[in-house]
Amino acid sequence: MKLGIISDSPLLTTGFGVEAYQVASALAEAGHDVVCFGLKGRAGDKADGIFRVWNVDPASRWDLLLKRFFRQEQPEKLIILIDLFNLREIITYCQAAAWSGTTILYLTPDGLPAYDVYIDLLRQVDHCVVTTKTCKQYLSSCDIPVWGIAPPGVDAELFKPLPYRNQLRQAAGLADRFVVGVFGRNCERKQQPRVLQALANLADPEVVVYFHCQKRGYWHLDELAHELGVADQVIFAELKSELQGIAYIGCSLVNANNRPNRSALQMPPGYGYIERINCCDLIINATHCGDFEHIIIEAQACGVPLAHTHDGGIMTEAVGNGGLLLRSLDVSWGRIGQRIYLVDPQAIAEAIRSVKQDPALRQQLQQCGLDNVKQYRWSHLRETMVQLVETPA
Repeated sequence: MKLGIISDSPLLTTGFGVEAYQVASALAEAGHDVVCFGLKGRAGDKADGIFRVWNVDPASRWDLLLKRFFRQEQPEKLIILIDLFNLREIITYCQAAAWSGTTILYLTPDGLPAYDVYIDLLRQVDHCVVTTKTCKQYLSSCDIPVWGIAPPGVDAELFKPLPYRNQLRQAAGLADRFVVGVFGRNCERKQQPRVLQALANLADPEVVVYFHCQKRGYWHLDELAHELGVADQVIFAELKSELQGIAYIGCSLVNANNRPNRSALQMPPGYGYIERINCCDLIINATHCGDFEHIIIEAQACGVPLAHTHDGGIMTEAVGNGGLLLRSLDVSWGRIGQRIYLVDPQAIAEAIRSVKQDPALRQQLQQCGLDNVKQYRWSHLRETMVQLVETPA
């Protein structure tokens, strides 16, 4: 069967990109002809041959390119992996391109509830798959049928506690520091400055924060760190692109005696994504809204304690018993009508202090996280999408 996929390019390291790769590869391995309309794709990026990708520069007239995609590729079914806000634009462009085939949606709404205008979009798709029971229950209350629940997964062969973690920290000059990791793109939703505020509130020189993002994006994090007086306790990743990311596993250990700049805190450029997670004592994700944040299960799989926004919904369900839940200073509304939870910086400071000072709590969070993540394997999403595609209309 010829299948089209619209999502972030499966060659990217965004959440949608990683999920699209899993779906596209599973369908291709099941014998289907798969072609992806890869949003944010970069010219020259090539798939590994099992499926094809149209790289779509978001600055282009991709509405016109989508018409050509449908005309040239002629898929029998279409799979969309997207959030509710951007679904509106995609549905509009699909209609303008005269798409009339079966449409399957893998939905990550980025928070609940949602305005009627966004919920009504779901009545225009044939099948909807969501990531959590929380989301399914909400959509059911809106009379939106959900075909299945299939959360993202994590590869336990890659994401795991590394036996040489102490050597990694020693080589990075972090052996005597308490390292807080913040993994996520520099965007408004991720709320990184609240971690900087917490760091300033702590006034503990042993604590450093590693931001796995570009220092300047929505936030000028380097300037904010300087303003708050914590610039000497902050490490920034040197990423060429937040969309392209870095390798999962890098060139591993760096000689502690030959670090390029021994006076500056840094994460060695040779370290891969999983090695950087393993360098952390605590990972904090203070995003004000979201769906199934991948860093939740990536941190848990690596045996790193987690502290996360308490949204009482999708994100809290994903954390399970494997993390500290951070209270909000205020609850407001986002652009689709979802509740946004503005985490109290003092709650972040308390979480850092508790994990730093209480070895028993650290061990408990590590074990609960490892237990929680056992239920999240990519095989479930892959099998769900293959089964759905192959179900007669």
